[in-house]
Amino acid sequence: MLSAIFEAFSLTSEVPFLGAVRGGLAAVLYHLTYSVLFLAMGIGLWRAQRWGYQLVLIGTLLYTIDKALYLTNRKSMEADMLHQIGGHGEVWQLIDKGSVLQLMSLATVLFVASWWGFALFTYIHRDYFSSGKSGSGEAKE
Repeated sequence: MLSAIFEAFSLTSEVPFLGAVRGGLAAVLYHLTYSVLFLAMGIGLWRAQRWGYQLVLIGTLLYTIDKALYLTNRKSMEADMLHQIGGHGEVWQLIDKGSVLQLMSLATVLFVASWWGFALFTYIHRDYFSSGKSGSGEAKE
């Protein structure tokens, strides 16, 4: 649920997408989609609802596709890195761009792997989500 709040506060922040860092409506829709997804996921997991577990799987797939697009488009990664360092483009002359992009790729892969690890955890404990328990641990009738 904290991720939903973070995304909500980032609604107008630019996002790397399809070879460029995009703002405006594209960024708002991107952040709004993730914010709603994370909030719904958090509520569903907190309340031990089956749809919460299903949203984890949907969210994992969406996040994986999003990051796969990012990783397969070097222009997006470079645009994101330039955006991250702001107006300090001369930094690229001081460091090896390839190494930085490789580290960014590794970090992205590790985040995706973490999502899949959490999805696996919820899959292993899927019986908990079909039990109809509420957030207080009491069974619903």
